[in-house]
Amino acid sequence: MKINARCWLLFGSFYAFVCVTSSFVTYYLDVLEHTNKTIGILIAVCCAVGAVLQFPAGRIADKYPKFYWKNQLLVFGILAMLVCLSRIMFHVKGWGLISSGILLILMYLMMPMVNQAVFYYSNNGFPVNFGVTRGIGAVSFALASYFVGKATGLVGHISVRVSSAIFLAVMLITVLILPKVKETAAASSSEPKQTQPQNQMSTGFVRKYTMFLIVTVGITLVLTFHNFLNTYFLRIVERIGGDSSHMGTALAIAAFSEIPILFLYSKIAGIKKVTTKMLIIVGCSVFVLRGVLYLLIGNTTMLYASQLLQGISFGVLVAAKATYSNEVMDENDKTTGQSIMSMTDTVAAVIGSLAGGVIIDHQGLAPALVCSTILAAVGTVMIILTSLKKQAQI
Repeated sequence: MKINARCWLLFGSFYAFVCVTSSFVTYYLDVLEHTNKTIGILIAVCCAVGAVLQFPAGRIADKYPKFYWKNQLLVFGILAMLVCLSRIMFHVKGWGLISSGILLILMYLMMPMVNQAVFYYSNNGFPVNFGVTRGIGAVSFALASYFVGKATGLVGHISVRVSSAIFLAVMLITVLILPKVKETAAASSSEPKQTQPQNQMSTGFVRKYTMFLIVTVGITLVLTFHNFLNTYFLRIVERIGGDSSHMGTALAIAAFSEIPILFLYSKIAGIKKVTTKMLIIVGCSVFVLRGVLYLLIGNTTMLYASQLLQGISFGVLVAAKATYSNEVMDENDKTTGQSIMSMTDTVAAVIGSLAGGVIIDHQGLAPALVCSTILAAVGTVMIILTSLKKQAQI
C-alpha cells in the first residue's frame, strides 16, 4: 500500500474516532443523566489538560527521534483503546464521565501527530497532499456522523461505545504500517539551527514567532465558537424540535461540505495573490456569519442549509492553519508548530464548553450563541490586524 493511501486511511480512521469522541459526547453523557454544567466542566478540564500536554509532546517529538510522532501516536492510541474497551464492559455513570474526559485528552494529543504525519512525508519527497488527505478525514467524519447518528436512534448509546473502539483499532493498525523515512531534506536544513541558545524556547521562541502566536490566539477565539457548537450542537437541534438522529444528519451535511474545499485546497491556495493568511481570514469570517445564522434558524431544513457553510469556514480554516504552521516554522520546530496549532482546538474547547455550559444553564442557548459569535468576530479582527505586519526574524 502506498504512503498516500496509508495517510488517507490514517486520517479517515482518526477523524471517524474524533467524530464519535467529540460530537457525540453530549449525547452519551445525556444518556447517563449528566447536566450541561457537568458536561461543560468535564470537557473544559480535560481539554485544558490536553492543551497543556500538547506543547511538550510536540517538543519531545522534535528533539528526540525515539519519541517522534509515530511512536507517540501508538502510545496514545493504545491507551485510548484500553479506555474504549473498558467503556464497553463497564457502562456506569461515573466511569462514563471520566472515560469521556480521558478520551478527549488522548484525542487532542494525537491530533498534532496525525497532522505531522502528512508533512513528515511531504517534506521528505513523498507526494502527500494535506488538503486531499484531510478531505478523506472529512468524508470519514461525515459518514461516521450520519451512521452513528442513525445507530443511536436504532440501538442507543452502545453504538457510540462500540464504534469508537472500531475506528481506533483501524487507526492503530494503520500507524503500525506507516514507515519511517530518511529525513534527508530536514536534516540538511536543520543542522545550522543546532547552534541556537538553550533559552530559544522562552523569550527567543516567542520573539521569533510573535505574529504566528498572535494568529493562533485569534484562531483560538474563532474555534471557541466552533467547539461550543460541537459540544452543545444537540441543544441547537433540540431547540428547533430535532433529536440525536437529526444531529447526526446535520453533522454529516457539514462534514460533506468540507470535502470539495479540502480536495481543492492546494489549487485554491495556488491561485496568484492568494496567501495562506488570507484563507485563514476567509474561514474565520464565515464562522462569524454562521453564528448569526444559528440565531435565526427555526427548523431543521434551515439548519441543514446553514451546515453547508462548514466547508468555507472550518474546511478552509483547518487546512490553512496547518499549512500556515508548516510554512512559518523552521524545520526543527515543525511538530511544535503543529502542536501549537492543535492547542487552538483544545484551548477553544475549554472556553467553549465551560463558558457555554454555564451560560446555557443560567441564561439559555441564545445568549451563549451571541457570546461565542462575538468571540469569533474579535479573533477574526486580530488575525486581520496581523496581516498588516511582517513576522519579526531572529
